[in-house]
Amino acid sequence: LALPGELVYVVDDEGNFLVHPDRSREFGFEYGRAYLVRDEFSETAGRQATLRVDGEEYYMASAGGRLAGGPRVALYVGHPSGVLLASVSEVFRASVLAALPVLALGAAAAFVISRSLTKPIEQLTVAARTYTAGEPFGAPQNGSEEIRVLSRTLQSVLEAIDAQTASLENEVATRQRAEERFRGTIEAAPNGILMTDTTGTIVLVNAEVERLFGYERSELIGQSVEMLIPQKARGAHASYRTEYAKKPERREMGKGRDLYGIRKNGTPIPLEIGLNPLETPEGKVFLATIADITERQRAR
Repeated sequence: LALPGELVYVVDDEGNFLVHPDRSREFGFEYGRAYLVRDEFSETAGRQATLRVDGEEYYMASAGGRLAGGPRVALYVGHPSGVLLASVSEVFRASVLAALPVLALGAAAAFVISRSLTKPIEQLTVAARTYTAGEPFGAPQNGSEEIRVLSRTLQSVLEAIDAQTASLENEVATRQRAEERFRGTIEAAPNGILMTDTTGTIVLVNAEVERLFGYERSELIGQSVEMLIPQKARGAHASYRTEYAKKPERREMGKGRDLYGIRKNGTPIPLEIGLNPLETPEGKVFLATIADITERQRAR
C-alpha cells in the first residue's frame, strides 16, 4: 500500500490497526492482541500533524470515511519531511499531502473490503459443505448486506433441496410398497402370471408359471415368450403377437380352438390364456394369465 519511505496506517472505529507498517500489529483483535492507535502515537486535532519514528520526522495526513456503506475506517499517511522539503516547494507540499491520503485510502479500502468479503464467503462455503438436512444453516451473522442476502438465498436453496429430496424419498418408498403388494398378489395367484414387453420378451413370471413349465425363473426372464410354445406354432404366434401389439385389448387367446404350451422336458400342456394390456411408467406391457386345463380336457 505504501510508497517507498512512506508510513501507512488504517484503523477501524475502535482504534484497532487494520493496516500497519509492522504487519504483526494488523488485525491483532482477531488473535486476542489489541494494538490501538492511541498506543502508537497521539492523535492531533486537525488533518495534519508530525510523527517521529526511529528518529525520522514524518508529516502525517489523515482521512476517514465509511467503506461501501459498511464499517468506518480512518487512514493515516506519513511522508518523510526531509524528502518533501527537498523535492517540492511549501505551496506544492500542501497539495501533495492532501493527495496522498486519497490515493492510499483507495488502496486501503480495496484491502479492507476484500478482507471483509473474503471471511464471510469462507464461512458460507464451510457452512454449505457441512450442512445436514434438518439442522440449522450455520450462516455468518456479520458482513455486508450483500453477504446477508447471499446467505439467505443459499439457505433457501438448501431448504428447497431438502424438501425435494424428502418428497422423492417418499415417492420412492410409496412405489416400493406398491410394487411389493403387486408382486405379493402375483405370487399368490392360483393361475400362472406372465408379463412380456412389446417385443415379446418375458419380464415377469410367478411361481405357478415355474411349476407349469418346469423352468426356473432365472431361465425365463429376458427370453422370448415363444420358448413356451410348441415349435410348429412359434412362427404363427410371433405374427399374432405383432398384430396384437398394434391394437391391444383385453381378450382370451385362441378362443374356439385348443392352445398348447411346451414344458422344459418337451411335453405339451393344454392351456387357457387371457391377455390384458397394461400401461406402466416404463411403457406398455402385456399380462397373460395361464391356466392348465389338462383335467378339464380329461373330464370332457
